Amino acid sequence: MTRAASAVRRLCAARLHTGASASVGQEGAAHAHRAMFQAASVTQMSPMEAAPGFPNLRRLREGSPIMRSACPSKCPPEERDAIRSKLGVRSLVDLRTADERYGDPLPHMLWDSVVRVRQGGKLVYPSNEAAVRSGLESHEGVVLYNVPLYTTRRIMRWVLVNAPLWEKPQLLSSLPTVIGLQQPCADTLQIYNASLSRHGLQGHNKFLLSSCGEQVRAVLELMCDRRNLPMVFFCSLGKDRTGVISMLALHCGGASREEIREDFRRSANGLAHVRSEAMATLEKKGLDPEEFISARAELVDDVFGYLGTEYGGVDAYLDAIGFGQEWRDRLSEVI
Repeated sequence: MTRAASAVRRLCAARLHTGASASVGQEGAAHAHRAMFQAASVTQMSPMEAAPGFPNLRRLREGSPIMRSACPSKCPPEERDAIRSKLGVRSLVDLRTADERYGDPLPHMLWDSVVRVRQGGKLVYPSNEAAVRSGLESHEGVVLYNVPLYTTRRIMRWVLVNAPLWEKPQLLSSLPTVIGLQQPCADTLQIYNASLSRHGLQGHNKFLLSSCGEQVRAVLELMCDRRNLPMVFFCSLGKDRTGVISMLALHCGGASREEIREDFRRSANGLAHVRSEAMATLEKKGLDPEEFISARAELVDDVFGYLGTEYGGVDAYLDAIGFGQEWRDRLSEVI
């Protein structure tokens, strides 16, 4: 049995024996979990080298058990061993919409069980989830959390409300889709994405922060549960939705603004080898490819500036969405 597997079993046994809560581990469990992280990091390979099937993959901070990535839907079968043994991954968190997951599904070989998070941040566990998470069924079980930060219709509603008057008549022609009477078609999505492009990434990020607080909180809480670690969370490109979550998580971990900017800028290199393909996909969807492939550092300042103006700061925003100081302290311990 590997050192990592032994550490996982000791952690599970300690949790079951002591009845520890899902969020706070006891000293012995925490020691076992640290041993698991060390065993998972025996090699000196970078995450990109260890799992090339995960574009734009990197740790939030050096040595952190929390990693961010673009969607690994193209991950080849041979990478299953990489994410389990070399990176020691215990959970994947998919931030994409249901429409995105349907159009670009993850390979089944990447995960063992699925947990869906409904609107409102409520976790819904399948029947075998407790067994997988406790290690009774599989000490190497990888849990996939589907946590869509927003739905397609939610962002369509935001675009409609915030569109200039001259644009509203065309957008209102698709009102049955916006209110859920019809399924969105490609032409409708292109029209709404073109309108979203005029708001740019700055507008997208403001929408996410102002309208999706419950889902943001759900992702941050999953990071606090040591049973989920090591974790990889991702959206489509691993840059915007993933980037906003990373900004908030790094803030909780005490990162400086420059450290957060540098993490965001790294997506430019992380996506370099898929840039042409990504830009073609963005253009096909009706989004401005130059804007939505951008990883410019000032977007970080826009996010922090918006939170300062609208909420009184990042901590005040996190308080407002229910991720208070106790939760932030827990995240700081693991990040």
